[in-house]
Amino acid sequence: MVSPDVYSTLPSVNSIRLLRLQSLVQDEPVSCSLIVVDQYASGPEYHALSYCWGDANDTVELICSGRPFQVTKTLYAALRRLREKVPSQLVWADAICINQEDVTERNQQLLIMKQIFLYASRIFVWIGPGDEHSVPALNLI
Repeated sequence: MVSPDVYSTLPSVNSIRLLRLQSLVQDEPVSCSLIVVDQYASGPEYHALSYCWGDANDTVELICSGRPFQVTKTLYAALRRLREKVPSQLVWADAICINQEDVTERNQQLLIMKQIFLYASRIFVWIGPGDEHSVPALNLI
């Protein structure tokens, strides 16, 4: 699922990666670039994405920092929708912003995940595409 070429080493335990969604045309594939933020608490404004990973074997390709990158269909759908709502904004999504192949980094990022969400200017929750039951269900919340 990971394309290790897109990752550089994070400089400190308080560093995170953020992605910038680049493709604004609805029918174009999702494209993004990664930036490293040295201190997430004093870094740029960003949005955090919460979603269900879904089946790790059911993937779709997007372009991340100019390279092919496999993500779950669930994440891909969330990013497609999100780019309509917050074009060119910085977004934190764990499956892309954390190098999942680097166990040390993954464990370190898990330790600060609560703070990553706390410092986000907005948190988007993706529960999947809507259907005829979506509006009544959301009205109950």
